[in-house]
Amino acid sequence: MAQGVGPSVYTSAASSPWGPSLLNNFQLEDFEDRLFNVPNVTKSTSSFQFGGGLTDSVDGDDGTIDGSGLLGTSLFFSGGSTGITFTFTGSSLPTHAGIVWTDGAGSITFEAWDQNNVSLGTLTGTHADNTFGGTTADDRFYGWMNAGGVSKINVRSQSGGIEVDHLQYGYGVVPEPASIAALGLGMLLLARRRK
Repeated sequence: MAQGVGPSVYTSAASSPWGPSLLNNFQLEDFEDRLFNVPNVTKSTSSFQFGGGLTDSVDGDDGTIDGSGLLGTSLFFSGGSTGITFTFTGSSLPTHAGIVWTDGAGSITFEAWDQNNVSLGTLTGTHADNTFGGTTADDRFYGWMNAGGVSKINVRSQSGGIEVDHLQYGYGVVPEPASIAALGLGMLLLARRRK
């Protein structure tokens, strides 16, 4: 079963819906060393954005969640309508893959492809605040889970440039929809009980 995740508010690595406690061989690339050094994945752009007034890294990358992404590093591409694509390689594909959209203009589209290079679908968002000076209130996580694997992901904006951060992927069990619904119902009942 395949399922999209997000767009969800993201302020630091702690905001990830996944992580090493849930996924095997969990990888998180935050670009802070200005290198792309995670295994079994390639990217469609090589432009790191750092320093200056236009950088929009994930808020917590500078050590403080303070509403500013100016002091970190992100991945930038001037062709927002084409977007940035991450293609997974290797003998097995990740079952979970996602990225944090940090800046751009207009509506946002996130798309993922399965092990046969067939689109799993798209997620969309309209949270862009159209400010480009390191604001982080509009940062959102987009991801996809697919038991057969995720071969690539792409995130794009309607126009202008685009910035992304915190590429993350790993291998785990993809929950069935009934399990997700039961978990959601359980959380709702627990929340009502606490009131």
